[in-house]
Amino acid sequence: MNLETIKNLQTSLKALENQLINHQQNRAVVENVEGQIASLKGQNDFNLLQGIKKNLELLSGAFCDEKGLGKLNLMLHNAKIPPKYYDIFYAMLAQATPPPPVSNSALY
Repeated sequence: MNLETIKNLQTSLKALENQLINHQQNRAVVENVEGQIASLKGQNDFNLLQGIKKNLELLSGAFCDEKGLGKLNLMLHNAKIPPKYYDIFYAMLAQATPPPPVSNSALY
């Protein structure tokens, strides 16, 4: 929700308040307020669904790769670390992870 949306809603609610005070019944004013509220509800529902989708992606990543980036991404998200700092933690994970062992059969 931005400032313009809030101001528009405030104006519409003032118009509705004036109608109630003056005992008027203009349906257009009521429909305007209802439309704005429905729009805000739709926007809120969309944001909620996007958040749920993001959380499910992080959880599935953590389950599939619990000792790597999947778990790290979930932990960073839960800690509310801004994504622009993720590279720092990725570098720390890369340095902490030992290289895979070299098999003797690969040398021959």
